[in-house]
Amino acid sequence: MLDTATAVYEAVEPLIIWKILFTGLKAAPDDQGSHVSPIAPLQKAALTVKPSELFAWVLSSIRQHEEEVVSLHIPIVLDSILDDLGVSWTAWPFADEQSAPSQGDTTKTQLALQLLKLIPESFWTRSAAIDDTPPIKDEEAWTTQVYQSANPPLADLMERARATLPSHIVSKVFQLSSKSMSDDTLAPERPLIVFEMVHCLLDHEPPSLKDVRGRAWIGSIVKRLSNIQSFSVVDAMISSVLKATRSSAFKSHFDQSHSSIMTVMLDTVSPGLGIR
Repeated sequence: MLDTATAVYEAVEPLIIWKILFTGLKAAPDDQGSHVSPIAPLQKAALTVKPSELFAWVLSSIRQHEEEVVSLHIPIVLDSILDDLGVSWTAWPFADEQSAPSQGDTTKTQLALQLLKLIPESFWTRSAAIDDTPPIKDEEAWTTQVYQSANPPLADLMERARATLPSHIVSKVFQLSSKSMSDDTLAPERPLIVFEMVHCLLDHEPPSLKDVRGRAWIGSIVKRLSNIQSFSVVDAMISSVLKATRSSAFKSHFDQSHSSIMTVMLDTVSPGLGIR
């Protein structure tokens, strides 16, 4: 069955497949209930699945190697998901419980991590030349240009994606990591996923890391460490701080040996390690 699915996937233009996948994901923003597979017309039997589950299966089961996919579709879908998560997490915990992030948010966060890991090193480091056409500034404009245009100029859009999306994605991941720290008791897996995304970006060291307000980001983590209940989340946060301070692209202006930072870190992890 996998061979058949792969053959179908590779026989259809990437734009068509990714438009279908993206449309299905946006049609059920909270991933509630079931959803008839949008690729059912290409199959002998339709499977009832959640959009994010279908998306995750495609990403994990079928190798994504085409330049159009890894340099355009994956980044713009990731950018869109990060925007959705940023909006839903902003409301929590200040709104009523019905506004709390759903299980679908955790699934979409995991999907975002999958997408991030598929973006090649060249996407982050390549300096793309663009003309004087106004840049595409937000995710809605990106998805409109690519998935709602009759004949989108894919080659041009790929160059623009390389020029503008790295900074968008970096900014949104770091913002989401700050928001996720207030979500620890509700769903500790969410901040764990987000800080794995932070690790992934720090490994790539994209030039846009220099635009992150490193001092403020590290300071917010240090301040919240003592309130985090999950030791695994604390470990992920501390690991991210230490990794960030060693990054040549991350201008944190913090010395990792700074006494106040190390005191807070040690005070936080000591109980979990059985140190008194």
